[in-house]
Amino acid sequence: MEPSIENLTASLQKHAQIFDELLSLIPPKFYLPEDGDKKTVNKRFMKNTKKDTADKQKDAERKTRAAAKAERLDPDNFKTVQDLQSKKLEQENAKKTKSKTNGKNADHARMSKMDIDLDDSSSKVQEPEMTPMVGAGSISELKEKLQERIQNLRQKRKAP
Repeated sequence: MEPSIENLTASLQKHAQIFDELLSLIPPKFYLPEDGDKKTVNKRFMKNTKKDTADKQKDAERKTRAAAKAERLDPDNFKTVQDLQSKKLEQENAKKTKSKTNGKNADHARMSKMDIDLDDSSSKVQEPEMTPMVGAGSISELKEKLQERIQNLRQKRKAP
């Protein structure tokens, strides 16, 4: 009795939904890289540097941290991992399409993405040539080498 295609697709969709729910429980900052321009070095790790103790600057930093924390913890601004990844993918696709078009019609660019080349002759991937490994010998030779190695190690530590 083979499972039907409908049962398989329903099962796969259920598994995908469960996986997405589990993934949403992990904050994305632990496995998604941050943008390069947002990286800042925490001042507490910078030793032997000139300390700027102006009250205005400290207050401004506190306010920006508090605002960032409030924004981060605001449930209205909560974004799931899928949302973040799809937004990033859209941004990358937008950059690619801008670089590809360079003054061409945007509809033409979208149509060129839809073109599929089914001819395998033009897109052959050259695989590296496989070379067999050099045989190490028979099992008895390997056992002899192992015993010799064990004896050498025992002699080095002066064991019986």
